[in-house]
Amino acid sequence: MASRPNPVAPGPAGPPAPPQVTRFSIAVRYLNGWAMATHPTDRERAEWPPHPDRLFMALVAAAADKTGFDEALKYVERQAAPAITASDAEQREVVTSYVPVNDPEITRKKKPESPNKRYASIQTLEKAKEAGLALLPEHRGRQPRTFPVAIPREPTVHIIYEANDAFTPEIREKLAALCMRVARVGHSASLVQCWLDFDPPPANLIPTDGAAPHRLRVPSAGRLEYLRGLYELNHQQGTDLRPTPGVWAGYRPADSATVATNMALSVFGPAFLLLRPVEDERRRPPLVSTLLLTEALRGLLMNGTRAVDIPEALSGHAADGSRLDRPHLAIAPLPFVGFDHADGRIMGMALVPPRNESDAGAIAQSLNRKLFGEAGFEAPTLTLKMGGAGTWALAASDDFRQASLRPEVWTAAPGGATTWATVTPVVLDRHPKGRNGGAMAQQTKEILADACINIGLPRPVAVEFGPVSILRGVPHARDFPPLRRKDGSAANYMHAVFEFDRPVIGPVLLGAGRYRGYGLCRPVKDAT
Repeated sequence: MASRPNPVAPGPAGPPAPPQVTRFSIAVRYLNGWAMATHPTDRERAEWPPHPDRLFMALVAAAADKTGFDEALKYVERQAAPAITASDAEQREVVTSYVPVNDPEITRKKKPESPNKRYASIQTLEKAKEAGLALLPEHRGRQPRTFPVAIPREPTVHIIYEANDAFTPEIREKLAALCMRVARVGHSASLVQCWLDFDPPPANLIPTDGAAPHRLRVPSAGRLEYLRGLYELNHQQGTDLRPTPGVWAGYRPADSATVATNMALSVFGPAFLLLRPVEDERRRPPLVSTLLLTEALRGLLMNGTRAVDIPEALSGHAADGSRLDRPHLAIAPLPFVGFDHADGRIMGMALVPPRNESDAGAIAQSLNRKLFGEAGFEAPTLTLKMGGAGTWALAASDDFRQASLRPEVWTAAPGGATTWATVTPVVLDRHPKGRNGGAMAQQTKEILADACINIGLPRPVAVEFGPVSILRGVPHARDFPPLRRKDGSAANYMHAVFEFDRPVIGPVLLGAGRYRGYGLCRPVKDAT
């Protein structure tokens, strides 16, 4: 969702507000066209969009020691997690730079001496010359530094709040004046202009208690007092302690109003939870290990949790132990397929919740601690044990930079796609019983078409199937281990291509193995 430019610079008290303010945004325009700020959980990645807590810290810094802004700041910190309007952004390649330290004494002592005391012993011109030269950049020690940068398509971001009765004209005036004092958000080179907007654009990221592919820091009550206390401590002790992250909140893309009216949606939610290999984990299992991985991951998610605490939408079983008759959590691989040079390696795993918000919320609440730890985003490592294949270490992440991990690659959002092809073979939920080859083929197509209807999609206008996928990097169907029925027999499975009469938005997982990673489809509009 593109941000709107602010056509006129706001006045001293901010832009005029309507008599009844129901919502407002703190708008941030990046004057250089890029944002320099390090992601709090990954120093090799830029933070984008700016976390609301980072903006709050910029507001506190702009207020400095002027207590006249305290009520406005306390109003902001007491609000619920805001919605956000921000465009997508590219990440500049991170290069390590070796930067002269500002004060060489700081690198050697926790509390540096004052300049007067430090240079009191200088008695000769020669020593004074040496001391002076030591202050020049070329004579200082250098420390490695990285400067991650995000380059957004639109340089303006809106942090959107719902106004309540406490948002008085006085608070409004103070907050507008404070916004005008903000010169940077993040690094000192990340120059911005801020203002209040009383008619913000629709949000494209909204806070959620359900499946949250993004987790952002937000301010909370007491944050102002904490930040000022930390500043005083650093000033008195000569330390350089950094603020701890604020409260973490889950965010998901906002639903587009046009999607529900003129496009087909599957029963699976588009906001899947991403699990990436941990930083030092370079292994990438082959796509044919899908069933082994999904079964190991499902067991790990259930392990250590009492059965009564596992929601039906997570386990896939009703309270009486029977199979759940509504959509539940699916686990799917995210392989490198459909691109040039694709080799079918699995780049990460997706936890795909049902589209039903109540069930998605129950799953998120149940998995929150296991995926994000006690502190909110201390993402614990999940080690999948795969028998003779060894182990694979994963952790929850919101790093979607690799194309194979981007939700839109697997959902075709927001425009949808009319043609979808399998990445993992579809497992038929019944055996075709035609008397000859032609009848068998026709009944197989009917079974595959019914699989689309079972996940809320329209019946496809055309279905083709065979042992080979049309997507690059996908193995032959026979290379995948079969999915076994309860009686031990192997179900029929195959690759397929589906064509619909209207755009479809996924994820699309079909057939009897859809909750275990089989029947995963990818839109074909850009994949050959």
